[in-house]
Amino acid sequence: MIKIRDVKARDRGHIYELLQQDDRFKPGELEAILHRIDLNLFDTDQSLYKVIIAENRDKQLLGYAIYGPDPQATGTYQVYDLVQSPLIDDSEVLIRLLEYIEKELIRYKGRIIIIEISSHNRFRNQYVTFIKNNYNLSSTVSNFYSEGEDKLIFAKSLIS
Repeated sequence: MIKIRDVKARDRGHIYELLQQDDRFKPGELEAILHRIDLNLFDTDQSLYKVIIAENRDKQLLGYAIYGPDPQATGTYQVYDLVQSPLIDDSEVLIRLLEYIEKELIRYKGRIIIIEISSHNRFRNQYVTFIKNNYNLSSTVSNFYSEGEDKLIFAKSLIS
């Protein structure tokens, strides 16, 4: 069983450990992730970032997500991070996190979800998960991250 809940300060260390196990993230990316988490946890006036975690019955961290409204658009939200433990082989945690986010955003009259990832093979699980869950590859920015590593931008409409 997977439970999704809002992040708490005690989860920060567990998220950091999970990120340390995952070789996909560069040091600058780790700092940005922790900054968004800290804003969510410790700046009660901010409204840009919402952080949720997925845990099992034993309260072991399985993954987390950071998302929030795009400040330049109405009803458009971005998923900044969607991460599951590298020790998990299937994409069930990613799917559950996405489903939770989608339900929340529909409740808040969200129209569109945007997710950006690298084309590098290490993000293959996310790529497949997005396609299976009706996200459209809306744009590709060639060589964005480095030579041969593109930025893939996925979008999903929440309006039926």
